[in-house]
Amino acid sequence: MNTIKIDKRTQEELDGILRVVKKSVTMKPGEKNAILNKCQKIAGYSRKAMAQLSRGHYRRALYDARTQDDIAAQMRAKKAVFQAMMQGRHVDLTMAEEFQLSQMHTAIHQIRRDIEKKNLPVELCDEWVRPGEGARPYKSYWLIEKPQTPAPND
Repeated sequence: MNTIKIDKRTQEELDGILRVVKKSVTMKPGEKNAILNKCQKIAGYSRKAMAQLSRGHYRRALYDARTQDDIAAQMRAKKAVFQAMMQGRHVDLTMAEEFQLSQMHTAIHQIRRDIEKKNLPVELCDEWVRPGEGARPYKSYWLIEKPQTPAPND
């Protein structure tokens, strides 16, 4: 199947319009020039569209391509990270393979959101780890118990 060349097909149609406009004797010069200018703009838009299509320049899809198994695996990994932190471990992105995660930051964000939503009695703490020369810094995360605030006396 041959792909349509949008810019070529559009230019062919615009050339037909331009021939008719140029031969017209009843049209005023200002009207002719307005039509000619609009046709040139359409040709330019067509060239740009063709260039984007040939580059594969597409916007982000409006759907989630993950399957139910992918989502379930992500939830299991998030639970494993949370369990490790509840046991007192510090976790960071270097442990992503251990927890079978490709996006450790997403799991941490979801854990932080769950703590706030469910009003859990823990706080998520973090600190920057600077591994050394030539390596980028990253964050380490752990949980601590929230300090108990006494009930106000009436």
